[in-house]
Amino acid sequence: MKLIYFGLVFLLGFTSVQAQTVPKEVLDETKTVTTQINNGKEIKESKVEINRRVEQDVKLVEADKDKLNQSRLTTDAKVTEKVKITNNSPFTSDKTTMTYKLDGESKQFKMSDEGFLISDPMDSKTMIVKQSDADNSQFVMTDNGRTEIGFFDEKGNFVVQKFDKKTNEIISKIYVLEE
Repeated sequence: MKLIYFGLVFLLGFTSVQAQTVPKEVLDETKTVTTQINNGKEIKESKVEINRRVEQDVKLVEADKDKLNQSRLTTDAKVTEKVKITNNSPFTSDKTTMTYKLDGESKQFKMSDEGFLISDPMDSKTMIVKQSDADNSQFVMTDNGRTEIGFFDEKGNFVVQKFDKKTNEIISKIYVLEE
């Protein structure tokens, strides 16, 4: 019976030692920056969320292992920062390239400093899409010499509209986000 008892104590002690991991210190903070633009007719609001996470291993000085108050070693910190534009744009700092479909053809959207680029993997043609100065939820692009206005809908799809002078109508095309 004693042998079973000692075997059980040994087994429990071994599993608890195996389960220990290096402790980490984690600092996670999210900051929301709100910008208001007054164009004379209305006030438009734009929000950007910035999430900063700092992870650092907690290691103690080996010579202090028997002391009550132990000194801490300096370890490297892993810093990750995510920026999310909250006005329906699907781009984030870690998601800078996405695939969309237009009329069954795949298009690559790649974030740039002033907006984003639309390219066709089968073609070398690239369209530059710039964010509007007046309304940061709208984007301006030129396709075949015509200026078009686009925006992201609530599903992350990119809707492009242009005015057709011949029919006196607004024509829309939708780039559907592939997930």
